[in-house]
Amino acid sequence: MIQRRKPLPRSRKRLARRTRPQSKGKSRFKVSGKADREYRTWIRRQVCAIPATDTWMPNFSLGAVMHVCHVRSRGAGGTDRANLVPMCATHHAEQHIMGIRTFEKRHSVNLKQMAAEYQVRYQAWRAAQAGAR
Repeated sequence: MIQRRKPLPRSRKRLARRTRPQSKGKSRFKVSGKADREYRTWIRRQVCAIPATDTWMPNFSLGAVMHVCHVRSRGAGGTDRANLVPMCATHHAEQHIMGIRTFEKRHSVNLKQMAAEYQVRYQAWRAAQAGAR
């Protein structure tokens, strides 16, 4: 190995360390619309949208806390309206692990269609609540 007679000079400048991109005040993701708290609360009161077909995995939908599952994520441009499905914790975790397409094939469901049906049911419920007043 060849050694230098005189070592290279060290720079006295500090290198800037950037571990994450600097934001300019706006989010990098386009979130369309704000979260609809009333609709999310109504979704949480529903039972799990996925029927318990597996004998090894019971459906904990009765009396359990429901998760609000976005069919299309908010970061990908999904809104709350006609995009939410109630799921128990087990099915929601399974959906995230498998991915949405594999999950739909395994349980033979169409989550987009189910989310649209829940939106229609919610609108009917709101109309009934307004009529009762």
